[in-house]
Amino acid sequence: MVGVALISAVVATVGPAASANSAAPASSAAKASSVALVQPQASKAPEHSEAVAGSPPSSFDSCVNGPNGRSCFQKYGDKIWVLDTYANGRGHFASWSNWLWDGNSWELYREGFCNNGLTAGVWGYCDKEFYEDSTNPNPYGNKGSGLRISSCDALIGCSDYFWIRNNG
Repeated sequence: MVGVALISAVVATVGPAASANSAAPASSAAKASSVALVQPQASKAPEHSEAVAGSPPSSFDSCVNGPNGRSCFQKYGDKIWVLDTYANGRGHFASWSNWLWDGNSWELYREGFCNNGLTAGVWGYCDKEFYEDSTNPNPYGNKGSGLRISSCDALIGCSDYFWIRNNG
């Protein structure tokens, strides 16, 4: 099992951004002075979940390959799937963040990790509940929900993230 401190040390938090409703949030430097309508959950410690073994669907909504693994998102059921492809004893994890649209920009709502400490070659998933893209209003008073997901190895680091709207 990958230690929480080791996972936290690998992943850098990316802050809110000013961007068009359909685009992914940019870096934290883009909007450091924004004021949210509510206190976001993201100010809390990241959520840490252990993946449970499962049979993945025949296709995913989006995936990213990372160092020694793969991380995917299944919109139906809000499941984050993780596969460790290298038997090095470290496991593999997905780093995720959930962003909500406030009418002007994407705001970080919550973030966390889905750790696959199962045997290499075994898919595992974390069952999450994210706001749907069409939920109106969301906690920021508007509608829109998206996810950033990266695929990570605790010693090597993380892949680039993919951005997906949670409209499934």
